[in-house]
Amino acid sequence: MTELSWPDPSAPIDEPQLPPVTVSILEQCERTPDTIAVEAGSESLTYRQLGSLVLGQAASLRGHGAGPGVRVAIVGHRGLDFVVALLAVLHSRAVAVPIDADLPPARRSVMISESGSKAVVELPGAPATPYPQDLGAIRFDRTMDVADPIPEPPEPDDPAFLFFTSGSTGTPKGALGTHAALSQYVTYQLQLLGVTPDDRMSLVRNVSFDPILREVCVPLSAGARVVIAPVPADPDSMLPWIRDRGITILQATPSHASVWISNSPEVEGLSLRWTVFSGEMLTADHVARWRAHLDQPGEIINMYGPTETVMTITHEQVGANPPPGPVSVGTPRPFAQVFVVDEHDRLCEPESPGEVLLRTPFATRGYVNAPEAQARAFVPNPFTSDPDDIVYRSGDIGTMDRNGRLMILGRIDDQVQILGVRVEPSEVAHHLTQHPAVQAASVLSDSPPG
Repeated sequence: MTELSWPDPSAPIDEPQLPPVTVSILEQCERTPDTIAVEAGSESLTYRQLGSLVLGQAASLRGHGAGPGVRVAIVGHRGLDFVVALLAVLHSRAVAVPIDADLPPARRSVMISESGSKAVVELPGAPATPYPQDLGAIRFDRTMDVADPIPEPPEPDDPAFLFFTSGSTGTPKGALGTHAALSQYVTYQLQLLGVTPDDRMSLVRNVSFDPILREVCVPLSAGARVVIAPVPADPDSMLPWIRDRGITILQATPSHASVWISNSPEVEGLSLRWTVFSGEMLTADHVARWRAHLDQPGEIINMYGPTETVMTITHEQVGANPPPGPVSVGTPRPFAQVFVVDEHDRLCEPESPGEVLLRTPFATRGYVNAPEAQARAFVPNPFTSDPDDIVYRSGDIGTMDRNGRLMILGRIDDQVQILGVRVEPSEVAHHLTQHPAVQAASVLSDSPPG
C-alpha cells in the first residue's frame, strides 16, 4: 500500500516576508515604462502612466485622511479607473473595499456600512450610492495633477483589502486580508503560471469579488498586460473577444465558460496558455466541452479556496482525460495545509469524507462584522495547543487521497455557488420576509445539468 503523503497538521508553517505588491508593481513601472500595462477597449495605460497615477492618487487619498487601517470603499465598474483606484488605495496603506456599481443600491449601502468605511471613492460612471453623510466622498479623476508628497509604502502586516461573502443572517460578512497575505498569494500565482511580460491576462470578474486581486496584481507584478473585458460582457462575444485580444491567461468559473461556449460557434485562432477555473465545482464534462470547443484551450488548472483564506489554497493541473465527475482540486499552495476531519476533529482515513479544514498563516484576519460567525469558522488548530494557530472551517465536504490530493464533494450546510458567487439561501429568505406581504419564506436551490 502506498505510504501516506500528508502534511503534519501540528508542524510549524514558515511565514516568509515579501515586499508589498504595490511596491513590486511600481518597481515594474520603472523597469518597463513604455510597455502597455492595462487596456480596456480603445483605451490603455503604459506602466509609466500607471505608476504616476497610482502614486498621485495614493498621495491624494492620504490628503483625504486615508492611511493605515482606514477602510476606503471603491464604487465602480471594472476598467482603467478601477485598476488605478485599487492600487492607489492599497499603496496609501488604507484598506480597499471594492464594491461593484451594478449591485443594488441597498446592497452597496450595506457593504459600505458593514465594512466600516470612512471614505468612498466614486469612479466615473458609477451611479449614486446612499451612504452616511459623514463619510468623505472622493471623486476620482485620472487627469488630476497631484503634487503632494508620496506616502511611505505599506507594511506587510497592514490590513489591505476587505471582501464580502454571503451571510446566513441577512447581512454579508466582510473578510479582512493583509499585504503579507496578498504578496504571498501573488508570488505563488506568478510561479505556478510562469507569468512573463508577453502574457495578456483577462480581467472579467465583478469587482466586488476577491479574484479581482489576482486579475490585477498578478500580471502587473510580472510586467504583463491586464486586458479588461467590456461592461457588460456579452456572452455571445466573449470567446471572440478572448481571441481578438490575444488573451494568454484566462480566468473563469465553469458556469461562465459553459455559457460562453453555448452562445458561440467553435473558435479558432486563440492564444491561450492557461485556462484557470475557480469559484465552482469543475467536472470532467466541463473540461471535455471546453477542450472540444476551442482550438487552443491551453493547459487547464482547477483552483480551490474561499475568500477567508485569500483565494486559492489548492490547485490541480487537469490531465488529458480526467475521470467522470468532479475534478480534483489538487494539493496546497506553499505555506498552507489542508486536512479532512470527522465530527470529532480527527483526521479521516484516505478517501473518507469529512469537513475540509484550511491552515495557513496567510489567511485573512477573519470577519470584521460577524463575531459569532468568526468564532465558528476561525478556530484553534485541533492538532496543536497553540491558541494563535488558527484554522478555517470551510464548511466543504471533501476527501483526500493517499497522495494528499483533495476532492470537494459538497457542503455541510445549504450554501450554494451561482456563477462563482457564494449564496446563503437563508439570506435570500431573510430579505424576502422583509416585504410586508411575505410572512415566511423558504429558499431552495435547483442546479440544472451542466
